[in-house]
Parts: sequence; C-alpha cells; structure tokens
Amino acid sequence: MHLNSIRLFEKHCLPRFSTASRVLEVGPNQSPSTYERASAGRFASWHTVSLKHDGPGEKASNLTYESTNEDVFPVESDRYDIVLSGQVIEHVRRPWLWLPEVARVCRPGGLVMTICPVSWEYHEAPIDCWRMHPEGLSALYQHAGLRVLVAVSENLDPPPSLRPYAGTLLRQAIKGFMGREPFLGPLARLSLPVIDTVVIGQKP
Repeated sequence: MHLNSIRLFEKHCLPRFSTASRVLEVGPNQSPSTYERASAGRFASWHTVSLKHDGPGEKASNLTYESTNEDVFPVESDRYDIVLSGQVIEHVRRPWLWLPEVARVCRPGGLVMTICPVSWEYHEAPIDCWRMHPEGLSALYQHAGLRVLVAVSENLDPPPSLRPYAGTLLRQAIKGFMGREPFLGPLARLSLPVIDTVVIGQKP
C-alpha cells in the first residue's frame, strides 16, 4: 500500500466515517489492513472479503468472507454503511460486473469508496488489468446505480517523493521493439509522480 493511497483515504474517505459505520473492505492488504489502522477505531465494525480469481481454496483466518468468484460476494445485500477498496479494482477483470456487486452489499444511503492507480507500473496480483481516471470510474459508478459525490485524481506526496516509473516504461518499450535489454543510463532514473483516483458514491 503506497503512501499516496493512504493520504487520499485520509483526505477524502475518512472524514465520512463515524463510530456507527459498518465497514466492508474488499481485498485488504493485511490484517488489520492499512486503511483499518488509519481509521483509528472510527467505525462500529470492520469486515473483509477477498478478491478471488481462481475458485475455492482454504479460507484465510483473517478474512470475514472469502469469495470463490471475483464478481460475486458471499455477503447479504444492503448490509454495510461503507464498502471500501483500495488498489483492488485494477486487478478485477470485469469491473462493470464487479462494481454492481460492490453496490449490492452497501445499504441504501451508504457509501462506496474506491481508490485506484493512474501512474503505476504493471504489477500482477495475480493479474493487472486497468488504470482509471475520474471520468471512467465515475461512469462505472453510475452504471452500478451509484450517485457520484467525489471523483478526483491527485498526488499528495510531498516533492521529491516521486516513484521511478518513466525509465522502467521506456526500458520495456525499447526491449519490446529491439528484442534486447537497452542501456538507458540517466534516463532509467526518470520519475513521474504517483497519481491515484478516488471516487466516492452513494447508493440511493
């Protein structure tokens, strides 16, 4: 979980939490998750559900629910005040099916919160499918029947907290074109800011 994602959560999501919030986090990075620890008890309950790609397996002891299908959660409808995911939707094959399922388990009047990368290299976990800007993710929210309240892409890292990124892309592009590893020298150290999108929507 990178720092910009945590800062976006603290800026845009956490102020909407309350000590009465029943939270479901999809695809937590650990137990307790980084977002749960950042929330410092500002919730009534914090449950978790896995993002499963490959069918049934042994249930992890730190999860409340484990899915056997990434598009279907074993969770009753209209249950949670907040359904949260961070650095997850880029690993979902069919987000147009997945987000309506996320919305299904959120109660009417509740909030769906998604944080996802814009400038980040390819990373399998075990798959990597998407990068999303505010307009694209907002369209998926609206398709899921959610009213968009917040939709921004931001970098909140203080300079010079930049992630080496452009050099890696350039190296991969040249290697793909030439069929061999290039020497880029100083170009390999080029950096771009880490940018993430955060979208918050409300279920009618």
